[in-house]
Order: sequence, then C-alpha cells, then structure tokens
Amino acid sequence: MSYGAFVHCRCFQDDKIPKPYFADFIKYDECGLYIYLPKELENNQEKSQDIFIDFYDWVEIACTHRNMYLSNQDVANIPTMNKFKNFIKTYKDDYPILYQYLPTVNEGIIPPKLAEPLLKELCKLENVPERQGDCDCILQSLTQVAKASIETGNPIHWSLINAIKPHPIINPYQYPFNPFI
Repeated sequence: MSYGAFVHCRCFQDDKIPKPYFADFIKYDECGLYIYLPKELENNQEKSQDIFIDFYDWVEIACTHRNMYLSNQDVANIPTMNKFKNFIKTYKDDYPILYQYLPTVNEGIIPPKLAEPLLKELCKLENVPERQGDCDCILQSLTQVAKASIETGNPIHWSLINAIKPHPIINPYQYPFNPFI
C-alpha cells in the first residue's frame, strides 16, 4: 500500500468537454468531482446504478486527461511516508504546510490557496542536507501536484493506493488467469 496525490483538470469546470446526459447531477467542489442524485432517482436503484456506472466510465475518457487528473502521482509507500513525516515533524516550524497536511489516513485535501506556499516549502526542503534520500521521490511527486494545483486552482487530494502491480510477464487481463502458472 502506498500514498498517492492527485489534482483534477479543469476540463469539466471550464466546459471544454461535451456534457453527458447526467450532467445536471455532476458536482464539483473541494471534495472533487462526483454524482449527487436527487431523492427520487436515488430511490430508483436500477436507474441510479446505471447513472453511477455511466459516470465512472465517462470520467475515464471524458477528456484528454485520464480520469480527469491533470496530475496523479504515486508519492510513497507507507513506511517511506512515515519516515518522511517523522523528519518533517522534527522541523515542523520550517515546514508548517507539510506538517499539517501530510496524510495520516487514506484521504485528505490541501486547499489550492496553499499550493504556492507548499511549493516553496518543497523547494526549501530540496536543499536540506539532513533529509534522507527517500525524500527525493516524495519531493518530486508533491512538486508535480503542487504545480498542477497552482495551474488549475483545484485542491490536492491524498489517496491510499492499494494495488499490487502485475508481474511484467503475466497478462492479468488474459482469462482464465492463473497466477501459479
């Protein structure tokens, strides 16, 4: 398991993509892009299920950004992130945004107004000799999402990635799939 961070693109917000039939139910706020169904549709299980399925299919391909992410980064596995958080905790007065907003659970948001100060903290941290080498991948990933947040005005979202990467020789989409062959 590892932590990820992403920033949504502005294609939906700026009307750069065609609207789907369920556009009236799509909401975008600090929590991200989601479907909000009125009670009468929510109670119709078949119809609401179809809308949710169509929504997630649409999000994947609606614009040139896969899943409508301008930036989607694998930040660090849990032990590396814990090590980084301990380092930041030691210097919390120098890195107040990192200290306050590094994930402690599987989600969280860094408001867009903090993206620029976050980027400054990351740049300052690059020049600290005491930091551990594991920090480099975290710094690069967070720099990418901070820049995307500045560009879009959208928040940075934390996510917990629970994925095992497939073996490079085995095609996981080939059925029947037997991992013991």
